[in-house]
Amino acid sequence: PLVLGGAVTFRNDAVDAGSVLDIAGGITSTSGTRSITLRGTNDGNNTLGGEINGSGATVFAVNKTDAGTWTVTGSILTKGTGANGGMAHTGGTINFADTSTVNLTGKVIVKDGGTINSAGTVSIGSTAGDYFTVGDGSDGALNVTAGTFNVSAATGKAFVIATDVATGTVNVLGGTLSVTNNAPIRFGSWDGTGRDGQGTLTIAGTGVFDTGTTTASNSFVLGNG
Repeated sequence: PLVLGGAVTFRNDAVDAGSVLDIAGGITSTSGTRSITLRGTNDGNNTLGGEINGSGATVFAVNKTDAGTWTVTGSILTKGTGANGGMAHTGGTINFADTSTVNLTGKVIVKDGGTINSAGTVSIGSTAGDYFTVGDGSDGALNVTAGTFNVSAATGKAFVIATDVATGTVNVLGGTLSVTNNAPIRFGSWDGTGRDGQGTLTIAGTGVFDTGTTTASNSFVLGNG
């Protein structure tokens, strides 16, 4: 496999949608802060298909930027807590295919027009500092169409749909979106007050939204949105 000793970027700006990148091999890392960034404006089926394992790093993130499209068909394991690691998705589309297994720990945000389409097995968060925001200060979207998508970090802002003046859109059209480990679900703000984000959650078709056992800390909290 490719062993990361720093940051690596995979970028495709080809105009022809058929001219794509296929990153099929595995990727591991040495100790330290490591990252993979998926870039480019190409809207073809650019793929990340191998085993991406960041367990050897101190902090490991997989980020997506620019207007293009990338599809994950293999597995991803990031490493981090709170504001470190995870994924920053700032533009374009990332698809988690039905063959994918994705485990993101740390901060996971979707903003700047970014969209996640998920049909695989996805887990976000494992510690109290992790969180997931769709529409983090600017617009973002999550579409769950199959498989399972689980948010599990127990923290004050574990699963937030829209902050500030952003629009956050979550559609569960198939599969299951679950929120476990007493993680709170917040619309329009991180803390439930003083924000104007517009968060929308839609469950339709065969989609399932599972909040597990609702407790004082696992609940819907509306901000100003």
